[in-house]
Order: sequence, then C-alpha cells, then structure tokens
Amino acid sequence: MAINFNNGVGPTQNGTSNTRERDNVTPMGRNVSSGTDSQAAEESTDSVQLSSQVQSLQSLEAKIKDMPDVDEAKVERIKSAIANGEYEINYERLAAAIQRFESGA
Repeated sequence: MAINFNNGVGPTQNGTSNTRERDNVTPMGRNVSSGTDSQAAEESTDSVQLSSQVQSLQSLEAKIKDMPDVDEAKVERIKSAIANGEYEINYERLAAAIQRFESGA
C-alpha cells in the first residue's frame, strides 16, 4: 500500500512550484539581484577608519587575552602561607565583603 502525501495535489495546484520564480527569491530567502546591482556593489569602495582610542582598546584586549586566567605565583604564595600557618584572615574585611556581596552592591 502506497501513501500519497500530496493528497492528489500536484506542484502546480498548491501554488508552490512557481513561487520562487515569481518572487525572484532563492531557497534560502535571499533576493536574486540583477547584474546591475552586483556591478554597483563592486564599484562602491567603502572604508572604515578606527580612532586611536579604538586601536588602543584592541591592543589592550589582545594583551588581556594573552594573560593567564589564574595568577599561579599568588596561588603558590597563599598555599605556602597556609601550609606554614602564616596566613592571617582579616575577619572584619571578610565580613564586609560578604555583606557587600549579599546586598548586591
């Protein structure tokens, strides 16, 4: 037994066969342009100039990306201080930091 998913409707009967040709649209939904539009795009020369501030920001961003996520030297200093019993906790500073965190400030 064969199943017909078109229910007897052919491509010309459901209005989908000529839609792409009529609307001049590709399957991905892009409009098909004529040759003159592509020629105009090729002749146009757009340029962008970045300010010195943007260039500085890009340079800083590149430097930050090169930095490690964790300061290994600081981690080792803290580990050593804890192991030697030399690490001191400032409880007032810790409490203030917790309070700031909890209040959302």
